[in-house]
Amino acid sequence: MEIIISIIVFVLIVVWMIKKRNSFVKLRERVNEQLSNISNYNEQRSRSINDAMGMLSVAHHNDIEAIKQLVGESQTTELLACGQKYPDLKNTPSYGMAVTKVQQCDAEIAACKNLLNIAVRKYNEAISEFPSNIVAGIFRFKREEFIDEANMAANRSVEIGEINFDKYKM
Repeated sequence: MEIIISIIVFVLIVVWMIKKRNSFVKLRERVNEQLSNISNYNEQRSRSINDAMGMLSVAHHNDIEAIKQLVGESQTTELLACGQKYPDLKNTPSYGMAVTKVQQCDAEIAACKNLLNIAVRKYNEAISEFPSNIVAGIFRFKREEFIDEANMAANRSVEIGEINFDKYKM
C-alpha cells in the first residue's frame, strides 16, 4: 500500500512539474512574441522614415543628413518640423502619409513595449515563486530583462537604404 501511495505522489509531482514547465514555456513565448512585435513595428517605422526622407531629400539634402543622425522619437519630431519648415512638402500627400505612418508606428512601438514589460513581469513572477522556482531551476529558465531605453538603442536607429527618387517626382 505504501508503494502505491508513493507512486501516486511521485506521478502527481511529475505531472505538476510538467504543467509548470509548459506554463513557463508559454510565458517565455509571449515575451518573445512581444519582442518580435517591436521588431516588426521598428521595421515598418524604418520604411516609413525612409519614404519620408526620400521625399525630403529630393529638395532638402541638409535636413536629411541631420535626421539621419537622430534616433527614435527625435526623427519623428524632426520630420514634422521639416513639414512645417517647407509647406510645399507638408502639402504633398505621400509625405503626409509617410509621416502619419511613422507616428502610428511610434504609438504601436510604445504599446508593444508596455505589453512586453507586462509579459516579462508575468514570466519573471512565475519562475520566481516558490515552489515553481524549483521547477524553473531544474529546467534552467532564466529571468528576462525589462525593456528600457538603454536596451532599445539598437532597435531605435534607422538604416537609410537605397532611395529611388523617381517615385517621388511629380
